[in-house]
Amino acid sequence: MIISTLNSVIYARGYYFLDHGATAIYNGFMRYSGLLGKTLREIPQDLKAKSHALLLQGGYIRPLSQGLYSFLPLGLKVVNNIKRIIGREMNALGGQEVNVPLVNPLEIWLRGGRAEAVDKELVRFRDRSGKMLVLAATHEEAMTELVKTCAVSYRDLPLLLYEFQLHYRDEEKVKCGLIRTREFLMKDAYSFHRSTSELNNFFPKMFSAYQKIFRNCHVEFITA
Repeated sequence: MIISTLNSVIYARGYYFLDHGATAIYNGFMRYSGLLGKTLREIPQDLKAKSHALLLQGGYIRPLSQGLYSFLPLGLKVVNNIKRIIGREMNALGGQEVNVPLVNPLEIWLRGGRAEAVDKELVRFRDRSGKMLVLAATHEEAMTELVKTCAVSYRDLPLLLYEFQLHYRDEEKVKCGLIRTREFLMKDAYSFHRSTSELNNFFPKMFSAYQKIFRNCHVEFITA
């Protein structure tokens, strides 16, 4: 529900950008007449999600293949603004933005036991030397490896790392627009602590940060 609502918010906020930046380039602004991706008068009738139809019609996204979408200038503006809102709250918690590779060695997934848990969604392939690699569905393994290689000690903790990174999952059902796509941009955060009690004390702060993020994006949410 949150993602579905967020898609609707993307559509609504897009018109804000259109009204205020908008309509070839003149004095640093892109005119709408020169903007890539005009609004569509007709959209496919077999779309299951209203948000999917709105994003296509409004000129925010275009499909490349099943579960794969290109973001047009208006859609990318919205994504970048959402990233700024999220980044501001993560930085307020002392978070540090990093970026780890989409392609991971399979061995780190096997070591953590998660390769089997997400077996059907995890895309595997070999490089030219025969080494097994995967397209990461999430980044717990890669983030843990990053902290290990940086020789983080207990004096450096607590540590909060976050990123905005593409992920890939071989989803079976990809018929609802940006909901459960195969390639998607995900913001994920990982915190490292000296003790379980320190982790438990940090969790409410992260929870509060996400509440602020949803409010700033005008997304209604339910606390479970």
